Amino acid sequence: MKNATIQGVCCLALTLMTGAVAAHWQMVRKTMELASQLPRPQAVNSSAAPIAQEDPAVKAARQILAEAKAASTSATSRTEPISTASNAAQDARIERLISSCETLMAQNAELKNQVAETNRDLMALQFQVDSHSESFRPLKIPEESTARPAGTGVLPPREAP
Repeated sequence: MKNATIQGVCCLALTLMTGAVAAHWQMVRKTMELASQLPRPQAVNSSAAPIAQEDPAVKAARQILAEAKAASTSATSRTEPISTASNAAQDARIERLISSCETLMAQNAELKNQVAETNRDLMALQFQVDSHSESFRPLKIPEESTARPAGTGVLPPREAP
């Protein structure tokens, strides 16, 4: 009876694993077919000068500015024209926000550098005690705190040779 139960459970587990492998294989095959249908990217000219990478936060702020401008132009086309003074004020406000964001990012980078320098200094810091100096005085420890009863240690007491 036990043999049949164990065999049945093993057969069921093997069937489930085989089904999972087959489903995964089909998914990978479909993904490869979709990837082969995508256009291939063109080779980049390696002799061209490297392009400076823009900070992602600045890029996001510029994208928000572009979206705000696009939204304001689409809003003006749908509704009554908004005065150019309010558009100019909004653009000026967005430009101030972008410049303050850039300033904060520069300050953040500077603070990170300062923290890194401080950490390096702390890691190099060493304390040394001159025990041969006349001003060196060890701490006074009462005798009671250093004495241990014989049976309280982790190891059994040492046998006499």
